[in-house]
Amino acid sequence: MRHWTGWLLGLAAAAALAAPALAVEEVAGEAPAKAEITLRGEYAIMANECGLDDAQKEALATALTAKDEAMKAGREKAGALKKDLAAAKEAGDEEAVKRLGEEMKALKEELGALQTEHRARILACLTPEQRETWEGFIVYRNLMRRYAKAELDDAQKTQVRAMANEAAKEAMAVQGEEKEARKAKEEIGQRLVTRIEAEVLTVEQKEKMHPPAEEPKAEAVEEVPAAPEPAAEEGAEAPKEAEAPLAE
Repeated sequence: MRHWTGWLLGLAAAAALAAPALAVEEVAGEAPAKAEITLRGEYAIMANECGLDDAQKEALATALTAKDEAMKAGREKAGALKKDLAAAKEAGDEEAVKRLGEEMKALKEELGALQTEHRARILACLTPEQRETWEGFIVYRNLMRRYAKAELDDAQKTQVRAMANEAAKEAMAVQGEEKEARKAKEEIGQRLVTRIEAEVLTVEQKEKMHPPAEEPKAEAVEEVPAAPEPAAEEGAEAPKEAEAPLAE
């Protein structure tokens, strides 16, 4: 179960918010200086699901632009360091290899921190209610992938969406150190799955999700031929048949 409930840990903050998904298009009309923000991919879904207004879309676009520029600069720096490191290794310059390796490690940590910072900036564009809506949607979308084989009907999907919203809200309220928080969120995910299978799925749908395991076929045992009796030596007497006991 842990391999699946892991998506619940980061929720929207760990969703697919890394790909560029922004376009600025000129609006035809009397005000060419005005540009329309067109969000794409995950961000278009976010805007639609959360009902972002124009001001929020603009704030989101600004956050995305800053993120893309920062990550682009980081990738360029990483590429240059990688080339220098390869050259140092080829030249056998151990001191340079060590120094560049430390710089590469520091850069990776820096890029990780930038990702976290920019994800927070993106989610800060949402109101608390929109944040709950978005994180509930992320949970719901993962559940739909999980239960694709069950072919849920519309009524069941509505039930699952409500349960996903509740679970997401509960997970958002989890506090404490990372290890304890992770465990608590995993337990929320496990309870959610148990509830869905108990309250939503039909018997037939459960069978689709958990088909019985096939019994392993028994391997055919090859019959071992009996060992031949040893041949009698030349000149040896043939064994006598046992005599029947005499009747008294």
